[in-house]
Amino acid sequence: MSTEITIIKDVERLISSNEINQSDADKLIHNLDALLFSNNSDSKKFGVLLKAKIVSKLFYEVTELENKISTFGNSRSKQEERRKLIIKNDILSNLIITLFQNYSDYLSDSEEYRIFENNRIQRIETICQNLLNENINDNDPFPEYYDKSNADKIISEIEEYYKRLFQTPENTMFVKTKLLQLSQSIKLKVSDIESKISISKEKEDEYRKKILTFSNEQSEEKDRIFDLYDCEANEIMNMFQYKNDLINLYNHIVEEYPFINSKPMTISDITVFGDSNIEAIKRIYLEFSDFIDKTVTNESDFVQTFLDLPIADFKINLVNGSLPDYAYFIKELKPFFVKKIRESAGTYNQWWSDRFLFSGKEKNSKSISNMISGLDKGREASKKGATKNIISFLSSSYNRPT
Repeated sequence: MSTEITIIKDVERLISSNEINQSDADKLIHNLDALLFSNNSDSKKFGVLLKAKIVSKLFYEVTELENKISTFGNSRSKQEERRKLIIKNDILSNLIITLFQNYSDYLSDSEEYRIFENNRIQRIETICQNLLNENINDNDPFPEYYDKSNADKIISEIEEYYKRLFQTPENTMFVKTKLLQLSQSIKLKVSDIESKISISKEKEDEYRKKILTFSNEQSEEKDRIFDLYDCEANEIMNMFQYKNDLINLYNHIVEEYPFINSKPMTISDITVFGDSNIEAIKRIYLEFSDFIDKTVTNESDFVQTFLDLPIADFKINLVNGSLPDYAYFIKELKPFFVKKIRESAGTYNQWWSDRFLFSGKEKNSKSISNMISGLDKGREASKKGATKNIISFLSSSYNRPT
């Protein structure tokens, strides 16, 4: 079977199947390169093959897929079919982009190329507006939810589009205009989100102060206030993440395109969990407050301890618990720490040794290791409740241990 026939069959398979993989698209590109660079390659014939047998067919299929996907709406019965078609559409769309990039000499004068470019800029403008208008996911309202994976996908598409467009000299002024507008819009949006965070923080602080006035006993009123606090803290975390993603996009534009002529924006302090989620640390403080000696520390000291900073000149004193209680807390939190701290048991245990006292006593890395090992030898932690609440909170906030 000739390479040309193989390529035509590859295209037919990509179009006819509802489930395709990236490897299928990669195989087509590999075979095209093999044909183009073979000894008996015919440039004119290759161009005809690309336009008539590949690009036009793929382009038509992408159009049909987009039309079909749009008819599904939010129907639950169609979710699985919709998911498969979206995956296929993404693979074929990216394949078309790759074809235009790799074989532009053969395709730049085609009608599909002109239409595709017009549609792409319309799409990019739409997703830029959605990003700036907090429409990250149609199904999940912001700031109650923040679809981080979808936000990453949107931002990556914006970056890749302008990177590719900027490579063609005649697009230079267009790209400049669009990126100048986008960068200014991002700065305004970051300022707007910071204002919203400040307002939400005031509410959160009110709820936290009320919670700390309750005794250790549970009550309906305490649960109600805690639910309000939990909701506010979650929304603040989502706004922090959204703000940092916008800042990262802005900094990418500034660094990649000098004509923006602006300095990068500063991202918030990074925590030992690998982000700027200060609210997560405040939640740990709240849940674990019975174990913290308030005569020697406060919330701000606790927050600073969990920032990815050099060792401070004070230590947090853990009280009202046994060594197994502290060991259980340390062991359970480990998966959420950044890799550079958690990947070595010695480094992780030393982190705690450098920053905490245990019922007023210093513990070196080896002692902390022995504390944790003791849990496997039957030394039971008696106060697991607060730690379990923290782990549950971190798991729901990060959707992982990191």
